[in-house]
Amino acid sequence: MSAAQAQPTSPGRSPTRSPTGAPTGPAEGPIAADPVFETEDERSETASLASSSTSLTESIFEYRRIHGRPYTQKTDYYGPNDEKQNEGLDLQHYAKTLFFDNKLFLAPIGNNPQRVLDLGTGTGIWAM
Repeated sequence: MSAAQAQPTSPGRSPTRSPTGAPTGPAEGPIAADPVFETEDERSETASLASSSTSLTESIFEYRRIHGRPYTQKTDYYGPNDEKQNEGLDLQHYAKTLFFDNKLFLAPIGNNPQRVLDLGTGTGIWAM
């Protein structure tokens, strides 16, 4: 093996400045959603909406009980699904709000947000 072949392809350190044309900060303006395309499969799924919602309605009542508390049957959520758990989540929210000096968020979102995405954040008391 020659000396040229033994050399690594990277100098082992980060570049001192960004390459030309690389993004330097957050994108300006709203991000547009991808367009929705209707296919033959989607039309047939819409036709069977009643049967699919019926199965959903039945599945929300399927719980397993551990130590007398209900847990959802078909999810990876760690905690029970009852009022006692909801009260615990609300207490966690209260404690974290105190820790962050009554701030509900740390992101710079402005004074009048028009849309907020809730990503499974518990009872939703944070939005009230």
